[in-house]
Parts: sequence; C-alpha cells; structure tokens
Amino acid sequence: MSTLQPIGIDEETCIEKQLDNDYLILQKRKARWNADRAVLGPLTKALQELGIEPKIEYDYDIHFTGNKELLGKVMGLLRTSGYNTGESRPKEKEPTWAAWYRKPDMEFSIWVSFTSSVCKRVKIGSEMVEQDIYEVRCE
Repeated sequence: MSTLQPIGIDEETCIEKQLDNDYLILQKRKARWNADRAVLGPLTKALQELGIEPKIEYDYDIHFTGNKELLGKVMGLLRTSGYNTGESRPKEKEPTWAAWYRKPDMEFSIWVSFTSSVCKRVKIGSEMVEQDIYEVRCE
C-alpha cells in the first residue's frame, strides 16, 4: 500500500501542467478576440439582442434554435459584418443547417449551427408490416 508523500514547492504535477496549458490557450483566445473585437463586438451585441449567446471555443461559435426569419436575420448580420460562406444555402424543410463563415484578415472564423424549432410530424405514406405480438402471462 502506498502512502501519500508531500510534494515540493517547485515540483510540478499533471494538474499544474494542465492549468498552465489552459492559461496559454486562454491568452491566445483573448489576443485573437482583441484583434477582431471591432467587428465581433458589435456582432455579438446584435446576436444577444436576438436572444443568441455566441461562444468562443477555438473559433467563434453561433449555435441557435429558431425559425426561418431568425436564421435570415443571423445570416444578414454576418453578411453586413463582412463575413461570407462558400457553403450551400439552407435547404427548404430541412431541420438543421450549419456552415463556416470567413472574412479575410480576421483571426476568427465563425461556425453557425442552426436547428429549426418549427418542425412537425407529417405523414408521407403508410405500409403494412407483419409484426409478432407478445404479452406477459404469469403462472
């Protein structure tokens, strides 16, 4: 059975290494944010006014649920901010859509992920299927 031994002040554990790495990543994100703040700051504020909270993990992420009008507003905000996507437009009646938006000379790319909140179950046909039926019987 091993016993716990105190560690020295200068002795580094995996936790210190993890925290140092997290701190460096955060510093890099902050520097990237500061470089793009003039564009992303107003965009962030406009998105918040629509009830959307963007996040920064590695890039600028916009994940939201809504209707076609809300998606159109978000796409309009991105275009007026100078961002463009080379990806296909949302398909009619599809429940989800996602795309990368980019702008030259900007640190952050923007990932947009949309899920429709206006979906409904629609019967598209019927089929007859032979299916076994079971019941529980106790003796």
